[in-house]
Amino acid sequence: MKSLVDMFHGFAFGVANIIPGVSGGTLALVLGFYERLLGFLNRLNPTTLRELLVLKFRWLARPFDRERSRAFFGRLAEDDWGFMGRLLVGALIAIVGLARLMDYLLNEKFSLTYAFFFGLILLSIHVPWVMIRSKGAAVWVNLFLGIAITVSIAAAVNPYEKTKRKSDFYQAQTEQMDQTPAEISEAASAAEKFSYTGKYSKVEFLMIFVAGMIAISAMVLPGISGSLIMILLGQYFIIIRALSSLISNWFLDDILFLGFCALGMGVGLLLTARLVEVAMRKAYDATMAFLTGLIIGSLYALWPFKQIYVLDEFQRDGSVLEARNIASNINLFPTQLSSWLPVLGLMALGALVMWGVMRMEGKEEV
Repeated sequence: MKSLVDMFHGFAFGVANIIPGVSGGTLALVLGFYERLLGFLNRLNPTTLRELLVLKFRWLARPFDRERSRAFFGRLAEDDWGFMGRLLVGALIAIVGLARLMDYLLNEKFSLTYAFFFGLILLSIHVPWVMIRSKGAAVWVNLFLGIAITVSIAAAVNPYEKTKRKSDFYQAQTEQMDQTPAEISEAASAAEKFSYTGKYSKVEFLMIFVAGMIAISAMVLPGISGSLIMILLGQYFIIIRALSSLISNWFLDDILFLGFCALGMGVGLLLTARLVEVAMRKAYDATMAFLTGLIIGSLYALWPFKQIYVLDEFQRDGSVLEARNIASNINLFPTQLSSWLPVLGLMALGALVMWGVMRMEGKEEV
């Protein structure tokens, strides 16, 4: 049962990290495994990894030796590798399995999707706030600082403008080629699985490594959405489509591209986790207030009514994704009741789901 709970937590963490504006760190904090995750990451260093490898090779040399088995598997349990493995499996299932669904929801049901997550995050503000022991002046300063940072990031990110610039660039490239977009797309679809099609440039491999490192650093912090950072860096929709393409085509390009992203995430995760752990140890209340502010500020990015643009989006391979609905960072306030009713319903559902999760977690702690 504990393994299933850990996998569910990982699944929720993975879902949160593919939603622009939703913070995986927030859900980790709400679901009660945030500090455990930080603890695992902070125990990772060259020394502990080397010791674990030594124990592993000793066990592999004599797998039926009881003492060596106890030493290796005991060390895995002591360092919480089982928990991290189950969390990672759940997250990967969510990210890979839901990439296509998320692409559809953001394109066709944007307001309802964001409304649901708005409700989730709105209720989750309670969790870090009640963990603050003394609410003095420094706490309020850090709270408003966190809000200001998240709102500033969201206000600076216009997904439509970035998507259109990239589309226009690829359109200009396509028009200089002898082949039509349809011919290029047909050639790409005829490629065999695990073949290398030259879909990404060297610069794009480098960019996704850097973007992965920066985005995962944001994912560790409750309130800041790693997916939103990916949008800011112009990599979010490339990642979503690489994941979608991987499920059906298994091109080597997509595997390498996602591998570079994962490598960057690994580097960024280890660095950021240590900084957060030090901050929580030396200034717990101020840090929790700052994280609470980040969560509150993320509601600006999650506002479900935004200016939507329709774009025929050109891809690097020359194909065109027609009539894509791309949301901007311009928040709107509809005056018609018919626009509000379904959105408020999904907000209430999101809040209800989060309330249920919080009650469930509270019972487990008792």
